[in-house]
Amino acid sequence: MTETTSRIHAQFVLKDAAGRSLLDAAGPLTADTVATYRIPPERVAEARRRLEALGLRVEAAGGGVLSASGERELFAKLFGPVPEPPAGGEALRLEVPAALDDIVAAVLLPPPPELFTEPTP
Repeated sequence: MTETTSRIHAQFVLKDAAGRSLLDAAGPLTADTVATYRIPPERVAEARRRLEALGLRVEAAGGGVLSASGERELFAKLFGPVPEPPAGGEALRLEVPAALDDIVAAVLLPPPPELFTEPTP
């Protein structure tokens, strides 16, 4: 049984000014194609400001993605009901609210990590 956590961690895939994101890549990103999806630093800063203004805590930024967290109640208010991602499954995709639609391509909840312990003798 999965214990429901009160803090949600999500990945926010950003859009450039033309509306493109990493999710639009037709194939694997390579040294030749990655620049097409690079998000300018000022756009990343704007996305960070907007997420923080909504009450989320931005924890990391890189590669066109912001990692942010917030209380479950805040996520529910912003994105609707938030289910627990299934263990070992794929990331769950939440609805991007209209207030972020011009700068965020997707809100993804990664599955929880699988932790293994060795048996004790």
